[in-house]
Amino acid sequence: MVKIETEAGGGIRFLGDFSYTARFDGKQYDLKNSRNDTVTLELIDPNTVDAIYKRNDQVTQKDRWVVSPEGQQMTLSTTGTLETGQRVTEKLLFRKQ
Repeated sequence: MVKIETEAGGGIRFLGDFSYTARFDGKQYDLKNSRNDTVTLELIDPNTVDAIYKRNDQVTQKDRWVVSPEGQQMTLSTTGTLETGQRVTEKLLFRKQ
């Protein structure tokens, strides 16, 4: 399960296997309980967010979140590299409960 909550001042709080609080301002924010160190968020349009994750100042993962127009589901597309060097590509679909 993933939980994304809005924060005062235009930010979000992401809660899942790891967590963070960040804004859509292109700055790096620290991650908790993650193999990555930081995340940077960019609002592409009202329904799309790009997230870039870094470890040791190297990009390790790029996510794109696309929320459906009615707000009932979100598609998460991920590309990245694990610590082992293995490339990862996945697409997940989340439905609002």
